[in-house]
Amino acid sequence: MKAAAHRLNFQHLPCSAHSLNLVVRHALQASLKEIIEEVKSIVLHFRKSNKSSKKLLEMQINMKYPPLKLTQECPTRWNSTYEMMDRVIKNKIPVVSCLAAEGFNYILQEREWVIMEQAVTILRMFDRVTTEIMGEKSVSLSKMGVLIRSLKYQIISKRSSDTFSDEISIMLDELEAELDSRFSDLLNSELVSFSIMWKEAIYETTYEKNINKIINSESGTNNNENENINDNSDDEIWDCLKQYGTNGERMTNRSHAASELDSFFSEKTLGVKENPLKWWQQRKNIYPNLFELVKKYLSVPATSVPCERIFSKAGQISTERRNRLTSKKLKEILFIQHNYE
Repeated sequence: MKAAAHRLNFQHLPCSAHSLNLVVRHALQASLKEIIEEVKSIVLHFRKSNKSSKKLLEMQINMKYPPLKLTQECPTRWNSTYEMMDRVIKNKIPVVSCLAAEGFNYILQEREWVIMEQAVTILRMFDRVTTEIMGEKSVSLSKMGVLIRSLKYQIISKRSSDTFSDEISIMLDELEAELDSRFSDLLNSELVSFSIMWKEAIYETTYEKNINKIINSESGTNNNENENINDNSDDEIWDCLKQYGTNGERMTNRSHAASELDSFFSEKTLGVKENPLKWWQQRKNIYPNLFELVKKYLSVPATSVPCERIFSKAGQISTERRNRLTSKKLKEILFIQHNYE
């Protein structure tokens, strides 16, 4: 793919989801390697033993926990380490009780549980960002730089507002360093820079509120308006976008710029969940010159992820026990599975 892009004189950008996975894996190996190995041993125990898995299910039902199966880490599957730890934490009491009843001695210590819970809180942001940029039906290029900057902002925010163990502090340092290393070219790309400008100009967020929250926490004061910011909100990953003014209007000091650009920057902001392409379609006659640039830079980049997903699905359908499926029938099944909502 890189060779084809080079020969055709196209700009090639690496897969951001894959790069994020490499960032997370490097940080975890540098900070939580021993804890992760312990968790993998626990999950492997339940996945290999029918007796233990049934015992865990009984514990979950008796303790009124959701009957969730433990998931194992897979190096080639994005966010799998986060999903593994998150699932174990959600089943903490049943898992500990089941292992104790069976007499196994590789139960995590309380301090290790705390470290793992802190790690999951941070990795949840990376999971959301990965899911966001993997979307196949929305503008994705303009999200890339914005969301990477948002991750860096969230790391700084959590350092200022929370107290972490030494292992988590190391993990945060590694995450920030890896983001800088792997995404510096992306953030400096002309293509991405232009697309980010269109995103920032029409979207609103809670950036200033959260900046004030950090400042207030450091000075020992509280702002009631900012006390209830929900870390679990989907909008958290958009917090690096700046909000200008309480009435949703963005002011610009580019008084010398063209009137079209000035008018564009004075537009009311758009919610992060709304479709920017529809917004531009409605205003293409108002901003004809900007609209031509938007068509070029606010785009969905070519990606191999969707076809790789379909290829994986085909392998799950066409198995040894279903080897008489014709290629036509397999294609129809894949089409229905991929397009059914």
